[in-house]
Amino acid sequence: MISYLNIYAFCKVVKGKEKSVICDLHRGNIKFIPNEMYSILEELEVNSIGYILNKYTEEVDAINSYIDFVLKNNFGFISNEKEVFVEIENKFETPEIINNAIIEYGFEAYSLLKLVDNLNKLNTKFIELRLTKFSSNNLYELRKVLYYLSTSSVRNISILLPYDRDAHDSIVSLKEQYPIINKMVFYGFSEDVTEGDILYTTKNITQINGYNKENTIVNCIEFYYESLKYNTYYNKKISIDKAGNIKNCIKNDTVFGNVNTDNILDVISTKSFQELWTANNDKIIDVKHNPLRYNLMISNDLIKTGNNEYKIKW
Repeated sequence: MISYLNIYAFCKVVKGKEKSVICDLHRGNIKFIPNEMYSILEELEVNSIGYILNKYTEEVDAINSYIDFVLKNNFGFISNEKEVFVEIENKFETPEIINNAIIEYGFEAYSLLKLVDNLNKLNTKFIELRLTKFSSNNLYELRKVLYYLSTSSVRNISILLPYDRDAHDSIVSLKEQYPIINKMVFYGFSEDVTEGDILYTTKNITQINGYNKENTIVNCIEFYYESLKYNTYYNKKISIDKAGNIKNCIKNDTVFGNVNTDNILDVISTKSFQELWTANNDKIIDVKHNPLRYNLMISNDLIKTGNNEYKIKW
């Protein structure tokens, strides 16, 4: 009886330069495999198990071990006919113009309320507000902004601010008043402490702004499909520094405009601003041969090298 090995649609086999991986996007399981196994699995996509065993008579034990590996890890199953799976819906296309925004604000230089109103018009879903300073005198303005955001397109907001003993309790109480706040980070604290979704860190704002999330691995369906076409860190992202400069990321040097003089929609609609949105990992020299390239989020600035490729700026 003819039998076939069927890999589940949510299990993706990705080839790298030295080794490959099988990523189970449903269960979050990742397993490294040799490139020889990748080649056999590729042939088993269209050929029966018997055909492959007869073709590679000297590799029977290895091929059987590959099949056992797939079955043991529940990456697939054997059947008497080749199953045709309906491809999982690509969920990387989202309707919002801007998905997430990082705002650095010092209660001067520009109007925060006007900025978030403009971001709301772009259907922005997530905001990270990095306050460069804060005291009790700034509570009124912050409350106004949070009140506005509570009825906007924004789903949640994270707030990072310097630790101030006098204003601390008032700030923490905002989280109860405005459920849209999903996380608070107090920087410049004496030690690193985590209390639920309230974090205290010894880092300062400069360290936070310059931080790169090295080796961040994500294994889920939405991330995978987005990474096939887009850069998962820069796609639909905007950052505003404390001077109101519009950037792809706070730590990047390139400035595309300023919120005081330029229309945000006009700026983000330019080809130059959106260039990094499509700089996916297949175009990044440092990782394009990494078998985990569709699971990696790279937050570094990127330098264009020609041939529509980039390298990571360290």
